[in-house]
Amino acid sequence: MTTKLNRNNKIQENNSVSEKLSEIPVSVSSFKTKIKLPKNQEKHDAIVKYLEQSFGVARKTYNILLAKKKQEYDEYLKAQKNDTETETFKDNNGVKKISLKKWFNQEKLKPEYFYITQVSKCVANEKVNDFNKTLNQFYKRLKTNTKIGFPKFKKKGINESFRIDNISFALFHNNNKTYVELPKLTERIELCEDLSKNPTLSIVGNYESDTNIKIYFTDGNSPIKIVNIMSNKYIDNSNLIDENGNIINPGSLEITPVVSLLPFKFRWLSEGNLKAGMVTYCYQLFNVHGTETVTSPMSELIHLTNSVTSQGSSEYKGTGLNKSSNKSVMLSTELSL
Repeated sequence: MTTKLNRNNKIQENNSVSEKLSEIPVSVSSFKTKIKLPKNQEKHDAIVKYLEQSFGVARKTYNILLAKKKQEYDEYLKAQKNDTETETFKDNNGVKKISLKKWFNQEKLKPEYFYITQVSKCVANEKVNDFNKTLNQFYKRLKTNTKIGFPKFKKKGINESFRIDNISFALFHNNNKTYVELPKLTERIELCEDLSKNPTLSIVGNYESDTNIKIYFTDGNSPIKIVNIMSNKYIDNSNLIDENGNIINPGSLEITPVVSLLPFKFRWLSEGNLKAGMVTYCYQLFNVHGTETVTSPMSELIHLTNSVTSQGSSEYKGTGLNKSSNKSVMLSTELSL
């Protein structure tokens, strides 16, 4: 028995850079593998039942939607034959697309469809999306008067599949084994392949502006890396790339670079308009349109009051809430990047 687990990522496009974006390698962390059923009979049966139910829900969802649209299509053909008007399939531009998701969400609440809620909601939702794609293809060909048969009902045991989105399942690695955890299934399913030894590179492109198109990539085991492909800083820059064009410090591409930031050192108080109280400071470094570091450690606590510090401790007093201390804080630190 096999099952497909898909993870899809999209690139947002803008007309002014659509040509550039078409060259971005869009990912996709996708793989096909067999599963290993446990020897324990109870766990074995639980997993098999879950998979069979999921296959069944996917098939039934598709057929429920198809039955509704088939009835509407038959009415459309009958109206055409009788030369009468119908709004079910046609509008001023030809074929009318009707959203089915809202209708199906109500339909599945009927008692006879109780089993749909026994598996992940993604199973039915993804199949609704699949059906809409199939129907849209039918609509397009119908509008061009291309001779085409109506989509067929799905049969049990023939090319059955179901999909669960990447937010709803999780992968785990333990003792050189890889497991997948599916929603509403108490047992983890072991995969025949240890994916930790053969990581898949995932790449996602994201358009933010004409000068900022970021590529994010990771193999699933190391930190996510990021690069702005519209930046020229890696072109002919001997400090960043070697003579062969390789990046000298790949760690500089990590979305959160590994750096050691020292805390701010308090130097002195000067004139200013900070409110009275206790303050502490930290900082973060970033590249414009690029990576950013973690936050530095906090500085020591600094007491702010409108008292003059040179008058001695006996004259040093606090200041009321939200009152100005008439001071500012001077700080310094050492950067070693």
